[in-house]
Amino acid sequence: MEYTALIARLAKCRAERVTLTRTGLATQARIGVDLLRQGRGLIWVVRDRDELVAARALMTLFSPHLSTGEPETAARAEWVTLPPFTARSASREGWTERLAALYALRHGQARGVVLTADNLIPKLIPLDFFEGQELRLVRNEEVSPDMVLEQAVAWGYERVSMVSNPGEVARRGDILDIMPPGYDKPLRLDFFGDLIEEIRVFDPATQRSKADLPEALVLPVHPVRQDSASRNKMTARWKRLLQKGLLTENEHFGLVRLLEQGDFRLLPGCCYDASTVLEEWLPKDSIWLLPGRCDAEEALTSAERHWANALEEQDKADRPQPLRLGI
Repeated sequence: MEYTALIARLAKCRAERVTLTRTGLATQARIGVDLLRQGRGLIWVVRDRDELVAARALMTLFSPHLSTGEPETAARAEWVTLPPFTARSASREGWTERLAALYALRHGQARGVVLTADNLIPKLIPLDFFEGQELRLVRNEEVSPDMVLEQAVAWGYERVSMVSNPGEVARRGDILDIMPPGYDKPLRLDFFGDLIEEIRVFDPATQRSKADLPEALVLPVHPVRQDSASRNKMTARWKRLLQKGLLTENEHFGLVRLLEQGDFRLLPGCCYDASTVLEEWLPKDSIWLLPGRCDAEEALTSAERHWANALEEQDKADRPQPLRLGI
């Protein structure tokens, strides 16, 4: 089939399955970009991290405006990336990237997502997770830097002397550096008292400014809400499950301890009654680009086995999380 006719057919299809043979990542990337241009939502599933890196580079190659050097955030991108979701990526940095993508998808600012197959396994945060959990900072408006710092720490940011990684925050006098979800480089907020004089993107290696921004969006980096009301709901949920015999004493103790420690390994499926699956976050009526059937089955089976082994290891380390809740 001629390429233009193929794109036209895919752009119009709703419940049709189309099998494409001999299509590498470059062809899939071009198809994905052209479908986005046709106004369709896109979910492109790849097998692993290596393919994800290649897929992201190819999507950028076929979308020249993404290579202009302008500061880009996940909240403004037409497509976003979900990093591999393994037990190792259940960390501050891993959740920072994941929450940026979920925020953009939830608010309709991204119509396309590229993800590894293992993202289809674990449960995710509730759809209302970001309600009351976003802080928009605007140049020439007043806000206390102490409040920004306090809120960031409450949302899971690590306070450091110099910011270089996602989910870190630092304050030196009237300067507050922070790297929230959705930004490729840290932000520097220059205050005069409580007035935000400047918001700049800077290079953490050279400390030189890269761009000036009129505003910045600060989101949580921890997938578990840390306010007292939410924590009380979680502990009450675990107590109910314990009383019903759906949690063991050891599992209950482990979950409470992980919550008290603010552990990033604590999975949303274990915490929320309203935990979600990835499909609930994706654009409705989207087109799925999938690996071959054997490749997809192998990737999903491998991911499920990995999570089972990882949670078993946590159990041996006395930090148990029940597989039946988290996955």
